[in-house]
Amino acid sequence: ADPAHVDGIVGLASLRAEQGRALESEEMLRAALAVAPGEARLHNALAMRLLERGALAEGFREYAWRHQALPGLSPVTVPDAGKAALR
Repeated sequence: ADPAHVDGIVGLASLRAEQGRALESEEMLRAALAVAPGEARLHNALAMRLLERGALAEGFREYAWRHQALPGLSPVTVPDAGKAALR
């Protein structure tokens, strides 16, 4: 995915999810990540789709990219009790 088009891809994926086409949204984001695996905004958007459908372990792994997508964000830690649920 061309970095110049990432915002458009994220926007279209969000629109698809709002239209009830969450699987299509997730597939679109995964396809873009296959081309641009280091693009934090794509990882962050994919994290939202995964967390919305209850794929917590994978969703939180993707959500870790938010620090690169949104500089200045305070780190959030998962309590030990919650870590077991994410494995």
